[in-house]
Amino acid sequence: RWWRPDLVVWEPTTYAGAIAAEACGAAHARLTWGVDFHGAAREHHVRLRDEVPGREDPLRDWMSRWSDAVGSAHREESAQGHFTIDQLPESLRVPTGLDQVGMRYVPFNGPAVVPRWLRADPERPRVA
Repeated sequence: RWWRPDLVVWEPTTYAGAIAAEACGAAHARLTWGVDFHGAAREHHVRLRDEVPGREDPLRDWMSRWSDAVGSAHREESAQGHFTIDQLPESLRVPTGLDQVGMRYVPFNGPAVVPRWLRADPERPRVA
């Protein structure tokens, strides 16, 4: 909350990123690292869950507990993100009903050092 982010980007199995974003009122997006089987599987599960009243949903239950703990209400978009950033070309994507934004993959594995000035409170908003 101290960072006051506008956007939190999280990978498909790190739902804590979505919960943190919801807790501080930020938009959030899933960043896929391959074919979006997580998004497609979740959509399929929700469809089947809604067909049978009382069907269990362990992910919803887990996320609801943590959302409640940080003073936020769980919504299904918490598990899917407000949108998905997908590195794959459209022709290789699994079709889903999720909002997707394309991104070109650019690998980089070089060293990094956090400069001292970055740890101080900014005078104006930062983009990182």
